[in-house]
Amino acid sequence: MPGLRPSGVTIRNVDLKLMGGGQASEVTRPVPEAEKAYPENRMFKRQMLPAYGFYVRHADGVTFENVKLTYTGDTEARPAIFIDDSTDVRTEGCSFRPPAGSCPAVYATGRKSPLPSR
Repeated sequence: MPGLRPSGVTIRNVDLKLMGGGQASEVTRPVPEAEKAYPENRMFKRQMLPAYGFYVRHADGVTFENVKLTYTGDTEARPAIFIDDSTDVRTEGCSFRPPAGSCPAVYATGRKSPLPSR
C-alpha cells in the first residue's frame, strides 16, 4: 500500500519444498499492486509471481536466516527470492535450489547478480 513499508522482518528456520514449473517470462511480467485486496497468495488470480519462494516488494530490512528453499520437478526458471523496491534484504545461512537457466537464486530489480550473504 502506498506509504506503508514493512520493515525489520526476519524469516528464520524455514525449510520449504515448493511446486516448480515457473517460466522465465514470469520473472519480467509486472505484478499488479492490488492495493485494495487483502495480501495473500491468491490475490493475483492465476498469475504466477516472479519467485518460486519469496516475493519481497516495498519492504526494508528483511532478513532470511537459515532458510532452505527447493522445488519439485526439473524445471523452474524463477529465482528463489525476488526483491522489488526493497532495501537492506539479507540472507544468512540460507540454501536455495538454483533455477534453471541464467537467473540467479536471489534476484533484485536493478541488479545483475544475487545479493551477498551477510
